[in-house]
Amino acid sequence: MAARLPDGDQAKDARDASRIRDASRLERLLQHLAAFTAQPLNQSRLARDLALDRATVERYLAVLERLFLIRRLPAWHHPAVPRPARAAKIHLADAGLAATLSGITEADWFERRDRFGSLLETFVVQQVAAQTHLEQFEFASR
Repeated sequence: MAARLPDGDQAKDARDASRIRDASRLERLLQHLAAFTAQPLNQSRLARDLALDRATVERYLAVLERLFLIRRLPAWHHPAVPRPARAAKIHLADAGLAATLSGITEADWFERRDRFGSLLETFVVQQVAAQTHLEQFEFASR
C-alpha cells in the first residue's frame, strides 16, 4: 500500500513547499527577513532587493508562514497613538533563528546593539503567541 499525504492543511503545506523550484531563492528571502525581523513588511521592497517578482515574494511568504517560520503581525491602530502602524510587521518564528541567519554572534551583542531591539521584539512576540495560543486562533480563523 502506497503512503499518502493526509488531506487538508498538511497536504497543502507539502504542495506549497514542493512548488518551489529554486530553494536558494527561498533561503535568501528567509535570510533577508531575518535581518529585518520586527520591521514593517514591504513586499515591493523585498521583491526589488531580492530581484524577484512581487507575486513570487507573496507566494514564498505564504509558504514560510504555513511552515511556521515567519509570523505577520497585522497593522494596528489605537486612538491614543499619534502615528498608527500602517503595515503589518514580519517576525521570524524564533529569535535565535533570526540571529543565526543574520550572522549575529554572542560577541556582537555589545557591538551591534542596533539589532538587539528587533530580536528582543521578535522574542517577545513569540512568547506572547505561545502564552496566548495565538497560533490556534490564527489557524482557526483561516
